[in-house]
Amino acid sequence: MKAVLAKFLLLLASVVITLTVLEVGLRFLGPPPASAPMIPDPVFDHVHMRDFTFKSYSPDDQFQPFTVYWDAEGLVADPEKKHAGDAARHSRTIALVGDSFVEAGQVPYAASFAGILNQQAAPDTAFLNWGVSSYSPMIYVPLWRNRILQTRPAHVFLMLYENDVNDDAVYSAKATFGEDGLPLSVLGTPEPSVLAWIRRSSLFRTLRSAFLKIQAGFEAKNRERTANAGNYAEVSPDISSLTARMIIGLKKEVEANGSKLTLLAVPSRRSDILGDPPDSPRPFVSRVADWCAENHIEYLDLERPFFEFRQKKGPGKLFFSNDIHFTPEGHRIVADVIANKYPGYFSDR
Repeated sequence: MKAVLAKFLLLLASVVITLTVLEVGLRFLGPPPASAPMIPDPVFDHVHMRDFTFKSYSPDDQFQPFTVYWDAEGLVADPEKKHAGDAARHSRTIALVGDSFVEAGQVPYAASFAGILNQQAAPDTAFLNWGVSSYSPMIYVPLWRNRILQTRPAHVFLMLYENDVNDDAVYSAKATFGEDGLPLSVLGTPEPSVLAWIRRSSLFRTLRSAFLKIQAGFEAKNRERTANAGNYAEVSPDISSLTARMIIGLKKEVEANGSKLTLLAVPSRRSDILGDPPDSPRPFVSRVADWCAENHIEYLDLERPFFEFRQKKGPGKLFFSNDIHFTPEGHRIVADVIANKYPGYFSDR
């Protein structure tokens, strides 16, 4: 019996030593891969990990791997630290708010519209990227009150996407509301604390990325393209009364604190993929434009410059073919639209 126990302990020790060596060795190879890991939050449903660096990758090779950095506040930031927000240097901050389109985890930081804006910003100005995957207006109100307001932004640029209306309805079931009808918090689903440690494991992240690449290879063989918009059906909901209440409530609070709110909306991916067919249904972006006009909210149009780009360069270049997000060309247009409208935020305009 003692001999069996000794052999078992020896085997266990060997496994532990091997895993430790692999973990340490992989860390010497640079940031390990990860797919934008989120952690539950009692106020914002889910948030980024803080002070977290990883190698972003696409399981189906839509884009080449690159380094992503989430700073000490959990904000998407420059991994080279060249354009980090600094209160000592930047007396004026601009808040970029939205979901994964603002987070921009599909392109290197320097090619994202947040990165481009920061590269061109005036010496006293910093654009802070508050984008988090799967966020919607239901979360932006508590995000403003609890975090963004503390940075005293001069301007808030909020980007909407077509799934925001449905997401607001989903989040409302988990939200606690104040007397003003606005959410105080959106409760995230708790998870075992050990997962936070696992997410920082280089070995786990390397093995997981390998599994996802294998899985993507099998799925690619059986993938059926949706005629509507590539692999993703495009929807075009009206701005619901719930979503309208969130945005209008946010606007009042932003303006009450001396800041300005401007809305943008993600243009039609279907139009980009199919080359603006004449039978295209009305896109969500046009509904946002009309709603903003009706409610006296400043709106920056992205649909027109996206269309003009396609007329010159052809379709299929502003969104990834198997991913819903902007390519570097799409991000460049967003940055140009903001910079052209507000040249005072930039040093060369």
